Amino acid sequence: MNSTRAEKLFQYDHWANSLIIKSVHQHRDQVRPEALQVLSHMMGARQIWFNRIKGIPVSEDLMQTAEIQELERSNDTLTLLWMDLIHKHDPASTIVEYQNFAGQKFSSLFSDIITHVVNHGTYHRGQIARIIRESGVQPPSTDYIVFARQ
Repeated sequence: MNSTRAEKLFQYDHWANSLIIKSVHQHRDQVRPEALQVLSHMMGARQIWFNRIKGIPVSEDLMQTAEIQELERSNDTLTLLWMDLIHKHDPASTIVEYQNFAGQKFSSLFSDIITHVVNHGTYHRGQIARIIRESGVQPPSTDYIVFARQ
């Protein structure tokens, strides 16, 4: 994966997160609080992976449920931080050394981490779309192809 492809994936991730955050916010009186919890988990995971790449200690506290405005800011800020990382490190050749919460040590290609983070967001946006739909509201389409057509 080259830097251009990695940037496009994070642009998509930001776009899709923005749509789903906006939908949860607009329909907050109808949508179950679980949607906010899943959104918080998504943003926490983006922050945790960023911290791992930068060698910043991580904590499970980053998975706490946040307010919608904080999630909007996190989406914007983290996208800029990830873009900066992509500009500074070649995704195809950079190896990242890190450990999980259990203390196990791993090394992964930066491009694999990027793929994981974006796929993780897609998975959870699907869960949130189900929660929104079950609330009687039509969720936004966050499919990659919709983004790519713009």
